[in-house]
Amino acid sequence: MSLPNFLVIGPAKCGTTSIHYYLKQHPEVYLPRIKEINFFAYYGQKGRYWAKTLEEYKKYFKDVKNHKAVGEVTPFYFAIEGSAEKIQKIIPDTKIITILRNPIDRAYSHYNMSLRIGREKRDVSEALTDINSLYVNVGFYYRHLQKYYKRFKKEKIKILFYDQLVNTPVELIKELYQFIGVDTNFIPDLETKHAAGYLPKSKIVNKIFDNYFTRFILKPILPARLLNFGIKIKNINSRKPAKLPPDIRNYLIEVYKPDMLKLERLANKQLNNWYA
Repeated sequence: MSLPNFLVIGPAKCGTTSIHYYLKQHPEVYLPRIKEINFFAYYGQKGRYWAKTLEEYKKYFKDVKNHKAVGEVTPFYFAIEGSAEKIQKIIPDTKIITILRNPIDRAYSHYNMSLRIGREKRDVSEALTDINSLYVNVGFYYRHLQKYYKRFKKEKIKILFYDQLVNTPVELIKELYQFIGVDTNFIPDLETKHAAGYLPKSKIVNKIFDNYFTRFILKPILPARLLNFGIKIKNINSRKPAKLPPDIRNYLIEVYKPDMLKLERLANKQLNNWYA
């Protein structure tokens, strides 16, 4: 039975949902019907883990046929301690893909998502100046990536950037397809926006789309036409959050800057637009 030969490890709120759908459309790529199985992040804790044993995990890949690339997308793998070790132990030759966004924007988007679904009650200042919060911790990209670079060959790891996804999506998709070894001439539907950061105009309408049944039971089995229609309705019900207050942004720049400078060297990419 097949197991993934590539993993998209996140982090959250960096475009992994869009990446998931672009990969899923490719005829040479196999992805499970559920995004975020979370198997390699499971160590006996409570939470939404769709596979807790290797045998349960293998069942998600039982329909693999002649696909050139078999993968999974789970943002939890990026920052959860032990995930890199577990992946190395079970699928040591797999390719690792991450997509990174300005960590301050990512943290604020993550906070707004938690606010939207009722998991967060703190105001933005309290939540994002807590250096130990999940929102802030995930953004230390260099620190988290080191766990993967210690266990996988450099050529097995691909760093993509959210700005590419927004500004030059076709080029990013071709780069991604090339990395996993499938036809780079295939162009997926890039028009539909997936998981765009938002706050709802109507909480009642939002409850239809942002609940356990819709997201994890209904969504994976909906045909593409109905899924895209639902996404369009959700987008109509969305409004942009207010801008992050400058004092919080400046605080986070100082918190993240040492990590950003290390990431620049690791990724061989100038990121001064993140901290200038």
